[in-house]
Amino acid sequence: MQMRAFVVGAALSISVVGAAHAADMAVKAHRPAPVLFTWTGCYVGVNAGGAWGRSDRDARLNPTATAPNPLAVQNAQIYRFEPTGFTGGGQIGCNYQTGNFVVGIEGDIDYLGLRSSRNVTLPFPGGGTFTIADSMSTDWMATARGRIGYAMNNWLFYATGGLAVTELRFNHAYADFTGVTQFAGLSDTRYGWTAGAGVEVAIGGGPWSAKLEYLHADFGSASVTGQFINANGVPLGLSTSHSVDLKTDIVRAGLNYRFGGGTPVVAKY
Repeated sequence: MQMRAFVVGAALSISVVGAAHAADMAVKAHRPAPVLFTWTGCYVGVNAGGAWGRSDRDARLNPTATAPNPLAVQNAQIYRFEPTGFTGGGQIGCNYQTGNFVVGIEGDIDYLGLRSSRNVTLPFPGGGTFTIADSMSTDWMATARGRIGYAMNNWLFYATGGLAVTELRFNHAYADFTGVTQFAGLSDTRYGWTAGAGVEVAIGGGPWSAKLEYLHADFGSASVTGQFINANGVPLGLSTSHSVDLKTDIVRAGLNYRFGGGTPVVAKY
């Protein structure tokens, strides 16, 4: 009887332990998978920051001159503008995430207040003086870019690049002590390229996200020709071909609102 009671007790203990272990396994098997953030979706937002540029200014006399005075005028117009200014505007885009990789497109239009000017009076080698007043400016920039990034939950690190457009303006005025003048100006819509990188973070896992972005843009060069005119308004048969280009760097912060923002996905293990 004692042996039978021992066997029955042992069997019951094993059954209880087995049942508890099985129940624990069942709980672990049905534990919900962790929820991760997804960047898939479209968004709109605003941005603001600063910009600085390099604008190389060139001038060539037509026909080519070798006399000291004309060469002095030509050489005085070969230099670099270094404009700086504020930039700010809005953007719209869409992302698609697969695994940790995110691809997307984004377009923006921004105020781009780059401005620089130069006004100098210089001596002629043969005596007398001449004055040159130049200026360049831009008011806006638009881009259409692709984005490719790597997501770490609600953080996104990305590279971006594509088309950039702006309107480049340039004005030139010349006058010397003999009364000779020259005026030239252009306002040219320039199509170029842009590339950069950034980081974006979703705020609290919701639809809002903040970003910090760097862009470099190159708009190539534009040119215009100006005629020299004497004090009586008669062309002298001598002109100057003026050219100016623009490259700019931009650092800006932004805020985006994603439609259906932060829609969770279940991680698969």
